[in-house]
Amino acid sequence: MSKVHHSERCKLCKSRIQELLRAAYGRVLPNHKLFLAAKVADLPPSPHNEVLGSIYAALQQSRGHTDFPRRTQLPHVDFFLPDQKMIVEVDESQHFTALRCLTLSLYPKQICLGFPRERWRQLCQTLDKRDNDPIDRDETRAWYDTLRDFAPQFLSLKPTVRLYIKDYVWCSFSPSSKKDIAAFKSLIKKQQEGST
Repeated sequence: MSKVHHSERCKLCKSRIQELLRAAYGRVLPNHKLFLAAKVADLPPSPHNEVLGSIYAALQQSRGHTDFPRRTQLPHVDFFLPDQKMIVEVDESQHFTALRCLTLSLYPKQICLGFPRERWRQLCQTLDKRDNDPIDRDETRAWYDTLRDFAPQFLSLKPTVRLYIKDYVWCSFSPSSKKDIAAFKSLIKKQQEGST
């Protein structure tokens, strides 16, 4: 496992993460549809609907864009591990925006996450990415990431695990190496334990 500069556009890295997940945990469903509503008003009743409504309103007020999302259902998650009942998301740099930082700051302190919230906020502040094509893309992306983080609350899943694509040269791992699989599982566990 190397922690060196590597292009996050490496096509092999994401497929290698899938192979490692399969070797470590069993079945992996890539680009899996959760069948969860994308709009607050359409979500099933939950104690979290109020906070999600507040997060959505904060995103609307931030830059005045109010017509997102355009979809009625949450887009696919990167990976779903059915035997583990766990979502795994791979975050590229464009996910780390001021609006994503805003949403993370509004999460309830007691929510269980599968990634270190404060590190994700720091990455948002450091990278401070922007994508205004379409004009509300940052709002939409931050909202979908929020829904993927809260999806376990609606679907009785383990907390969503997030991996930052630039943390490691994922394609240098070998899914046939017991050492690499053990190191990968340790990394997932570290993400889960670092959640705050």
